[in-house]
Amino acid sequence: MCGSCNMLIYGCVRQACSLLVDRLLDEERSAIELRPMSKFPVIRHLFVDRHRLLRALEKRECWIPVDGYADMGPGPRQSAAQQEKNYPLSQCMSRGCCLEACAQYQLVTVT
Repeated sequence: MCGSCNMLIYGCVRQACSLLVDRLLDEERSAIELRPMSKFPVIRHLFVDRHRLLRALEKRECWIPVDGYADMGPGPRQSAAQQEKNYPLSQCMSRGCCLEACAQYQLVTVT
């Protein structure tokens, strides 16, 4: 769910945590090809920086901030139109797989 294990496996973006290695090797391959996602800056080895994605979600206020686990009562009131607008955003799991697979999204380097 978190996306920290996302990587390119044989050129396809996948979550390594839910992948079964024996199924990858069923195709008579002698090695597994792993690469970091190409649309995010590489921090180290296979780990990429997805903060750009998370900052965009924060900017759009795609979730309600929570300080703890105590019952905070009902959330803020929203109109039906606002609920309809927010619902698709709430389905994003913030992993970045969709951006990696999208031909329109490119890595932007900041200088």
